Amino acid sequence: MEPGVYKLLIYLDYSLCDGFKDPPLDWFIKGNAQGKYQKDGLLGTLDEYLRQPLLKNGSHLKINVTQAEMNMTLADKIRQELCPYSCNHLWDGFARWTDDTWRPYLDELYNWSLPASSHRSNGTLWVYGDSLGLRLFGSLNSRVLCKKLFLKCRNSYNWLYPLTNEALSKKQNDDLDFMPEKVLEAIRSVLGRPEMQLQDSVLLLNLGLHYPVSVNFTAYQRVMADVIHILKETEVNS
Repeated sequence: MEPGVYKLLIYLDYSLCDGFKDPPLDWFIKGNAQGKYQKDGLLGTLDEYLRQPLLKNGSHLKINVTQAEMNMTLADKIRQELCPYSCNHLWDGFARWTDDTWRPYLDELYNWSLPASSHRSNGTLWVYGDSLGLRLFGSLNSRVLCKKLFLKCRNSYNWLYPLTNEALSKKQNDDLDFMPEKVLEAIRSVLGRPEMQLQDSVLLLNLGLHYPVSVNFTAYQRVMADVIHILKETEVNS
């Protein structure tokens, strides 16, 4: 942040007790086969909004940001912390507003390079996740990471379970509760592929948004623990 005094005006949408509701036990079943798209009104009327200021009389919170005490540029500071390989840091959209101007944290140019000119493409980068993972894969697939660093890049698209046709999946219903084994088996199938058994292969997992909105936290936590167990189970010895 830029040095100066900042005023914060904070409004509460609703209190913690009133704003969160436990879904019914059959919440997943009431959705489609992926535990999503439950009918409106299933949680009852959501009218607990407060929209009130946090402090009395709408007072502001004040934060004083002092001038940073650095005797070197941020780029130089970052280089000291890096491994020998060069890469991008804080360039792709990371910035802050200053007097209505969007300013990047680093203005210096920084040349990206591969680890060495003699580097040979090795291994597979497999991006496994929801639409965010799909977009990341689409972006990386035409870049140096997939063209030169890795031998190839692959992708698996899922919400909770694997997904092949998004429009069709929205309409599919099976009246079944959440089945963690379907999640785990899909991950096992990727890890079990010959190309993923190579030391230089990488699996990037994104198991986020769709899980906490469809299953309770205990079930989500258990799935994450089981995924960690699978990863350790299939670890490739270096």
